[in-house]
Amino acid sequence: MLRTFLALSSAIRVGFANGAVQGRDLNLTAQQSGLTFDIPNLPRPQRTTVSLTSIPSACAQYTGSGKECTTSMVAVNITFADCGSPYTVCRCSNANITLGDATDALARVPVGLRRQVGTVMVMPGSSAHAYTYMNGGEIHFFGVCSQRTALTHDEQSTHAASGALGINDASGNGSWEEAVSKDTCVPDNYAKTDLAEDLAQMSVVKVYSLLSNNTLPPGFMTDCMSNQWAFLDALPLYNPNTLFGDSCSFEPDNDKAQHNIAP
Repeated sequence: MLRTFLALSSAIRVGFANGAVQGRDLNLTAQQSGLTFDIPNLPRPQRTTVSLTSIPSACAQYTGSGKECTTSMVAVNITFADCGSPYTVCRCSNANITLGDATDALARVPVGLRRQVGTVMVMPGSSAHAYTYMNGGEIHFFGVCSQRTALTHDEQSTHAASGALGINDASGNGSWEEAVSKDTCVPDNYAKTDLAEDLAQMSVVKVYSLLSNNTLPPGFMTDCMSNQWAFLDALPLYNPNTLFGDSCSFEPDNDKAQHNIAP
């Protein structure tokens, strides 16, 4: 499930991390040391994979001596049944994650988050981690898959969504910054990094809850983070009908999504 975690967290990051209020530690209590739970499995949409005869420039720039991929790459376009435009996935030949595993993890990300994801790159690494470019939703995955890939994928997808939607841009009344300032806790230690990472971690907990009849993961409560929870509740991004729907094309903010063509 690590592949799915990486996909979810990456999509979350692309969406939420493009703001100006990220770079400070949060002096709040962490409920848990980390997010160690599994995201309940969603039905994965059918997909069609087409191998590309040349490596897209977005991927090729990371190959070569001293770069993320020191060997060769393969690239594919993947079209899911819930979206009319393909996702490009590039894999370094010595990556720890197989191409099949990477595409399977991407398929597990709810379409409402996945539509914010740009090009996905799968790279070798001594540990499992990922990062996301806020402009364009490009995600880089590294290392060995384990139990939490699903979570990380959702988390990165949230960053993608936040950047596209400008959720983390504002401060003041009604902002994410204000919601955090009114609470006393965050989900885990990583959420204490800054506002963007807290938003991504909160999003993973929220997705779990929506898939579990509004039940929280074991060991978590909303009492000490009620303002953050209410902020997420008010976002159209977490409308279950579109988040877990059957199309990447929906309003609001359809024009801001990386993938917004109906299947």
